[in-house]
Amino acid sequence: MDIFASMCFHRADGTEEKKLGGIFHSVAALANIAADRDTIFPVFGVGETEFKEVKEAFSQYKNIDDSGIFNLSVNLITSTILMIIRMNVH
Repeated sequence: MDIFASMCFHRADGTEEKKLGGIFHSVAALANIAADRDTIFPVFGVGETEFKEVKEAFSQYKNIDDSGIFNLSVNLITSTILMIIRMNVH
């Protein structure tokens, strides 16, 4: 089960473009609609080859705490997703 897939687009001119997919879009969308005072805590594993890229991509969002994103072993087939949102309601 690949919950954090990368998408690779093969263009007619022979070039390739790799983009993050999977859960990244859900977390990023939530960050965009959440208030600045809210904090999103995604908890999931990412393959070794994409770990740094994923952490860098989430670093652009001030309301995402990426400390729960962990590096998966290549042999791990499945992982569990847990997203915790702390909303500061006053």
